[in-house]
Amino acid sequence: MTRNRDISKLLSTANGKIGGSNLDVSFENISDTGTEGTKLASGTTAQRGSTAGQFRYNSTTGKFEGKNATSFISIEVSPTVSSVNNANITETQIASDFDLVITGTNFSSGDTVKFIGNDATEYSSPTVTVNSATQITARIPTTVTNANEPFDVKVANAGGLTGSLANAFNIDSKPVWTTASGSIAGGFQGDSINVSVVASDPEGTAVTYTETTSVLSGAGLAISSGGAITGTLPSVGSGTTYTFTIRATAGSQTSDREFTIYNAGTGTATIHTGNTTFNNSFARAVKVYVIGGGGGGSSCDGGSTGGAGGGGGGMAYKSFSTLASGAYTIVVGAGGLGGKHAGNTSTRDGTAGGTSSFAGTGITTIQATGGGGATKTVDSSSTAGTGGAGGVGTNGDTNGTGGAGGNGRINVSTASGYNAGSATNNAAGGGGGGTDSSSNGSYKGGDGSNGSSAYYTGGGGGGGCDGDGTNISSGQRGVGGTGYSSGGFGGGQSQSATAGSDTSSTSSGGSTNNTQGERHNNGGGGGAFGGGGGGTGSEDGGAVSAGCGGRGAVVLVM
Repeated sequence: MTRNRDISKLLSTANGKIGGSNLDVSFENISDTGTEGTKLASGTTAQRGSTAGQFRYNSTTGKFEGKNATSFISIEVSPTVSSVNNANITETQIASDFDLVITGTNFSSGDTVKFIGNDATEYSSPTVTVNSATQITARIPTTVTNANEPFDVKVANAGGLTGSLANAFNIDSKPVWTTASGSIAGGFQGDSINVSVVASDPEGTAVTYTETTSVLSGAGLAISSGGAITGTLPSVGSGTTYTFTIRATAGSQTSDREFTIYNAGTGTATIHTGNTTFNNSFARAVKVYVIGGGGGGSSCDGGSTGGAGGGGGGMAYKSFSTLASGAYTIVVGAGGLGGKHAGNTSTRDGTAGGTSSFAGTGITTIQATGGGGATKTVDSSSTAGTGGAGGVGTNGDTNGTGGAGGNGRINVSTASGYNAGSATNNAAGGGGGGTDSSSNGSYKGGDGSNGSSAYYTGGGGGGGCDGDGTNISSGQRGVGGTGYSSGGFGGGQSQSATAGSDTSSTSSGGSTNNTQGERHNNGGGGGAFGGGGGGTGSEDGGAVSAGCGGRGAVVLVM
């Protein structure tokens, strides 16, 4: 469409403006090709026009707005909610008018806040304060409870646009477990169990405990409301794992966790007689017996003498209610060699037994030292041999010291050999000392002391007895001590010494009779495990060898 215009009328102005009566111009599809922006009308709310279709900037609200048929509508941007200042709120706080601080963006005057439960129930905040464009403080109504937690927070502006934060807070949060799930205790049938599980409540409410299953009661165990699990493990045909769930309750909130207790039954013993690695495939109850090697007995260098006995190996016993899975290092001490025995023929002194140990991550190394080797009896200097000291166990629940070996005899022909000293706390026995009876049938070699069959420790070997060229009776031999394996008998003419026995059939008893002379008055071998070797009778009939100590061991029962 074209329209004729009088240019002179367009250019007629008043006060520097084109008069409206002169303006006969139609603006259609305006295009602003500038870069800075197009200036719109700007004014306060009170300065609004009344014509539908007007568009302006409201300096009072700080928003652009347009007029429809009835009112001005602002151009809005959606608010966002990024966080709240408390994610775990107590019912006590809510009852005392708790104000939640909400952080986000695009907040403005007139915004409202709602709290939405997990069942979609909406609760309007009765008091909302817009602190800034990034912060709102809203009171949580007392009708909000933990029945439908967690709660979302939704902010809505005057234009109806909203922003929400899902799962923003809980009411009286659930108890938090301190005790890790999995194995918490274990033992063998008949063992007492007394272990506690622990959880805490973030709001400080007292926590009580119950079993959701009936496993504990079926195993003769029970849990108290305070979390203590007690009772006695029942008899079982084989190792049994009890798996159960404990519920921690604080107010109306609960939290469940699964635990296990292992009952090893009577257990099966595995005897280790060499260095190795034990790989524990799962956490369980294990009994560990660590036994040092027995010391070797000594011989002597002349007549009217007797060698001394070797000391018994130490013993350490440790019961683990739960030994963690993983690799453990086992070291087994060798038995000491007797004087004049193979491998030790250059000396009449016995050698010490080796140290045994059980070690691994998370435990203190359990150790038992070997029994001491006996020193020789020297006729030329009238020096009687000294029995070896007993080895010592450390870091066990029970720590035993091996029996000391019996001392040697010097310049006597009318006395029996010295008996070995007694072991303490179930360690291995020491070896007996030898003697020269000068054909007097009333005297005998010293006896070895006893170990313990229950703790897998061996008895010491008996001492030899020289009959001065006359056969001795069997009763004149030093008697080996008893234990898991007995020590060997000492020898004499017509009565050969014997090696220490070995119930485990692992060739761990101390040997003897390597050098017999004419009269066979060797010391008896120490019993497996850890028994001290016996000392010899005199060398009137030629050099004789003393008994060797029994090998040590590490025994695992599980």
